[in-house]
Amino acid sequence: PEKMEIIMSGVDIERFSKQNEEYNNNLRRRYNIDSNPLVLYVGRLAPRKGVQYLLHAFKQVVTDIPTAKLIIVGTGPYESYLKNLANNEKISNSVIFVGCVSDKVLPIFYSSADLCVIPSLSEGVAITLLEALASGVPIVCTKLEGTIKFLGKKKNIVSLVKPGDPNQLAFAIIHV
Repeated sequence: PEKMEIIMSGVDIERFSKQNEEYNNNLRRRYNIDSNPLVLYVGRLAPRKGVQYLLHAFKQVVTDIPTAKLIIVGTGPYESYLKNLANNEKISNSVIFVGCVSDKVLPIFYSSADLCVIPSLSEGVAITLLEALASGVPIVCTKLEGTIKFLGKKKNIVSLVKPGDPNQLAFAIIHV
């Protein structure tokens, strides 16, 4: 251990912090969101990422905030399952699966969002967390060791919830 040094991941802050409002408005118009509350998930669509809990939580979110929209950026082996889950939860009109987006376009999604959610069940320090922080978007994420260690005293800038708990996730999303 005394010979090891931990080097944290990083992101280009300039790339995420300077987005044109016109781009944000165009993205919102493109997905028919306009001024509706926009929640963003960015990441792989796999069971350990916890998106299934986000979809369960989002059912409660749209009950309380009917105009809320969830954009899911990413692909993965769980994609068809998650699309079916959105249909089964009767929230498919409020959830938009956009697939992969280019690195050039990704910052526009963050800056257009009102909230970024990271519902992972296991994670080190998620690059998504760094990108959301660089974008200045509020964050709801799960209490995981890597996240807590990384945030340290900055915990007040995110809402931390228990992994795998759709009720806590929904409450945090609605509250933020």
